[in-house]
Amino acid sequence: MCLLPEFLPGTDWPLGLLLLPLLICLPILLLLAGGRQVVLRRAWQRRLAVKHADLARQQLRVRARLAELGIPMNRPHPLVQGCTLSELRRRLAERSLRPRDLLYASQAQCLYALDHLGIGGLAEFICEAEEWAEQLETWTDERIRASP
Repeated sequence: MCLLPEFLPGTDWPLGLLLLPLLICLPILLLLAGGRQVVLRRAWQRRLAVKHADLARQQLRVRARLAELGIPMNRPHPLVQGCTLSELRRRLAERSLRPRDLLYASQAQCLYALDHLGIGGLAEFICEAEEWAEQLETWTDERIRASP
């Protein structure tokens, strides 16, 4: 039985001396990598919770606005349900339908789908749609005034 340390071939360094830092650092690196994953997971969960809270606030805002206008949200809206695109264009051109009316009907339809299907991403879109409807309404008014 030899008590002398084994040496790496061609060097006078003992094998155990080279493996010692690796044996010490490897568990530390694994621990740090696992801790980083926990930190990243918590950050994602916080961002997701903030996003869910924002969507819930937006959905409440849209529901309150539609309730003010007296637009029902518990059934499909007739303006959106049965109209084709050409019919909507015709009604917009005849001014029997305004872009905001279409917007509110679309919002009510989205909330109806949201309630019945459990979809959570529509509230953000329908809040931004009001600005688009205002732009469409001003553009339509300008176009009608400009036409002979």
